[in-house]
Amino acid sequence: MRLYRNAGLVAGFLLSNLVATAFSADQEGYYRMPTLHGETLVFSSEGDLWKVSSAGGDAQRLTTHAERELNPVISPDGSLIAYTASYDSGETEVYVIQIGGGIPKQVSFDGSGVITQGWTPNGEVIYTSMNGSTPEGRRVFTVNPETLATNELP
Repeated sequence: MRLYRNAGLVAGFLLSNLVATAFSADQEGYYRMPTLHGETLVFSSEGDLWKVSSAGGDAQRLTTHAERELNPVISPDGSLIAYTASYDSGETEVYVIQIGGGIPKQVSFDGSGVITQGWTPNGEVIYTSMNGSTPEGRRVFTVNPETLATNELP
């Protein structure tokens, strides 16, 4: 367990450094919550999602909504990004967007503190919710971004 935690810290540090060098030195900002798939790095900055090559270069803004987009995670096939935002109700929900940008699709409808966590190998988004949470904590769900079928995980 200790190796896994240390490996996660090292990976997080390396990803943070990659994100920081993705912009030229004269562009200051904050770069948070990086996610990596192959050579594609997606992160949150200025309340929006951005994409850049892991080799560096100019980052492409993927979202421009007035609300903040957070916790991006890239799908196993690299075609979609799942993330958390509070566009309509003021409560955070899970949305997906094509890796190149476009119109987001809402895929969770819990209305209670939803946070994206990752993807299953078969392409379902994993998220946690405070909706109906137990004394032990948040509940964990998967949702199919195409059918919107939701399952609670034990």
